[in-house]
Amino acid sequence: MITNEQLITFCVEKLAAEGIPAFATTAPANNDAPMLRVPRLENDRELLCQARIFNFISCKLDGQKRKGFRVNHPVTGALCDIYCYDPESSKESPGAIDLMVWSANVGATFDWTGLYAGDDGWCDGWEMDVNDNLDQRIAFLASLMSYEVIDLPKVAH
Repeated sequence: MITNEQLITFCVEKLAAEGIPAFATTAPANNDAPMLRVPRLENDRELLCQARIFNFISCKLDGQKRKGFRVNHPVTGALCDIYCYDPESSKESPGAIDLMVWSANVGATFDWTGLYAGDDGWCDGWEMDVNDNLDQRIAFLASLMSYEVIDLPKVAH
């Protein structure tokens, strides 16, 4: 069974490879449960900041409209989400504000019509379907750091 500590180690290593400092600590408000801090991706309340996460993703996509940022489930490795730029955007070089999300919950194959803006339910990251022994924030960050930039199909008109 995968533990919070294993996911923290995975995240710290992956984030360090990206040049982003991260460290393990404990959450006093949560019975000293393990916690992963990533100040560069947090707001002033030490919660994960959606805008900063989207900026990270956008930097990886580098304005390429036919690329997707695929993230996998931190335990099973199954496809969770694909982040990509809004295909309706007329911007030559889209940015973080133009990101949309496709969730594997809507089907097994990526489809441009299944995109949504992605800000629903944000609370220190999006909730992950993991067992109770894993922290949601840690699971979300592990999913994020499992990313792969992929080619997407042409937009059907």
